[in-house]
Amino acid sequence: MSAAPRNLVLPAIAPEAPRAKVLRPSDRPRRGIDPSTERALTAFEEVAASFEAASEATALRRAAALAMRELAREHGEGNLPADLSAAVERWLEGEFSGTSADVEIANHAIVALLGSEVVVDDYAPRE
Repeated sequence: MSAAPRNLVLPAIAPEAPRAKVLRPSDRPRRGIDPSTERALTAFEEVAASFEAASEATALRRAAALAMRELAREHGEGNLPADLSAAVERWLEGEFSGTSADVEIANHAIVALLGSEVVVDDYAPRE
């Protein structure tokens, strides 16, 4: 018997926030994450910063998938903040199956870990 999916609870990001530019590595705060995780999150941030249409949804989902793989590894090593770690744990348990939680969690991660101001808004995956 499966439980009904719970809503992803992450700190709210203003939906009307302006699109921000991608920060240079020297402008980012150091968070103690592995360089491969930082590269994956930066790649997601670059795709997210330019995301405009459903035609780009595949690129965004791929970038989110790579970011989630790295976040799962960081979670296993205990390097993530508690709220992000809890969201990754729930994602790993399959609680968000069939949703776009990977994009939401990756967006939360670039804010929490990279100090980014990039917001993925109006993301609607293709059916």
